[in-house]
Amino acid sequence: MARLTQMLDDCFAIEGDEELAVKLIRTQLDSWLTQLSDAAFTHTLSLPVVRDYFNGRLNNERVSQRFLAGQVNFCTLMPMRSIPFQVVCLLGMNDGVYPRTVPSVGFDLMVGRTRAGDRSRRDDDRYLFLEALQSAQQRLYISYVGRSVQDNSLKVPSVLVTELLEYCTQGYCLAGDSDLPEAQSRQRLEAMLIQYHPLTPFSPAAFSGAGSYAQEWLPAAKGQGTLLPEFITDALSPDPDSQSDPVVELAELQRFWRLPVRYFFQRRLKVFFEQLEAPLEEFEPFSLDTLHRFQLRDQLLAHFIETDDSPQSVQDFMARQRGQGKLPLAYFGELTLDNQVTVIRDMYQRLTPLLAVPRPDLELNLTLTTALGEVQLQGWLNRRYKHSLVRFHCGDLTVRHQLAVWIDHLCQCAMGEAVPSTLVGVKETIEFSPLSKDDALAHLQALVEDYQHGLNQPLTYLPSTVGAGIKARDSKKGFDNSETGQDKALKAMHDAFVGGFNLGEVQDPYVYRVWPQWRESFGQALLAKGDQHLLPMLSHRQKR
Repeated sequence: MARLTQMLDDCFAIEGDEELAVKLIRTQLDSWLTQLSDAAFTHTLSLPVVRDYFNGRLNNERVSQRFLAGQVNFCTLMPMRSIPFQVVCLLGMNDGVYPRTVPSVGFDLMVGRTRAGDRSRRDDDRYLFLEALQSAQQRLYISYVGRSVQDNSLKVPSVLVTELLEYCTQGYCLAGDSDLPEAQSRQRLEAMLIQYHPLTPFSPAAFSGAGSYAQEWLPAAKGQGTLLPEFITDALSPDPDSQSDPVVELAELQRFWRLPVRYFFQRRLKVFFEQLEAPLEEFEPFSLDTLHRFQLRDQLLAHFIETDDSPQSVQDFMARQRGQGKLPLAYFGELTLDNQVTVIRDMYQRLTPLLAVPRPDLELNLTLTTALGEVQLQGWLNRRYKHSLVRFHCGDLTVRHQLAVWIDHLCQCAMGEAVPSTLVGVKETIEFSPLSKDDALAHLQALVEDYQHGLNQPLTYLPSTVGAGIKARDSKKGFDNSETGQDKALKAMHDAFVGGFNLGEVQDPYVYRVWPQWRESFGQALLAKGDQHLLPMLSHRQKR
């Protein structure tokens, strides 16, 4: 640390404007010295470690400084800053970003009642843009993102930039182009004014023309980089614990099929990727997000099952939720709960006839012969009633939820209980018809065998992606498993994996670690594995 302090004194002649920055560096040095002392660390620190530490620390700190403190100044567009500059750069001038759009809140009484003289943020931004044009003495630089980073589709600039270009092309032309047709003159002027840059810094085009000085990307631009090796190429040796105790719990089998790659990391490798904590809300919520809405529905249905769906029961539930602070304040909480009561009451009325005459829980103990030897599948089946095994979910019934009930249904049929199983959702009810004992054991054997393989290497099965492929082929006319249907399935699976408006399944850290990008062979493997386990389920599924 003494050497770093000495380098700071030797390399910088500190003036008045730089005292705050130097003070910040010295504060970080003292803080780091305290941490190393507390940890009793006495070894030599390498240069990359020192550089990484200060990059992480100093990048998150801000040193307040006055306007016009140096040769290059960064600032936001504000009124009364139309000071002449040799060069003015406007960055991020995309459509929808500038002029800025401020969404109105529901209780803003001025919406739709504007009068002459009222302030308009869009008009203010147009005037600020004009001030920025007047401030530029020699050069005006405007940049915007011209292509989508997801699908490379065109993105238009701000309407102000478009109007400026139109004005330039209509009123001016290049020297010697005055006799050319208007369209040709316009194209030549736009080609001179607009410069296109590649999307990625390692594109070969970035090093041609004006040229890039990012030396770290030059090997990749020349094609000299090396691909990272695959996460795992060969299966691991069988888990000794699994071989010594060949018992598979039904709960573990269910957990595995929710997302096999996550189960492989957590169960076999003991690796847990930490999820970032959601930041606290800065504004008072007037509605519930998806997670809290599902939790409210789940608690409301449990309350209806325990009591009833009478108005008094709803009032008691509302008082309890308000006391726990789980509803938005005042009338917004009543509106939120009324909407959910309407949805859950319909689900409760479909569920109530199925809950008549409960039966005792069924102990599960099955012997399955797989390629890796005999396995004992053990567990308990609860919520068994006179006419069916009943499960419910206060949301959409995705493939993940249906497969969980299908596994319970197979276990029930394999134990000789030839009764249907029913899954009740918010929008629909699904019933699985009984199977013979031998068929149920065969399907269970395939599921357990993949469970065993999934303990040794990541199993190529992603429920959301595979579910998109199933949904693309499933219609009222029947299940389309033709070549055309499979092409549609692969397209839908690609979209579900990569994502678009919604996050794709590749955003899951466990999935991204093994399969960071989509490949055609990967899609074919997903399709085959999904068809192996889900097509038998679909053949016994009936929607009501």
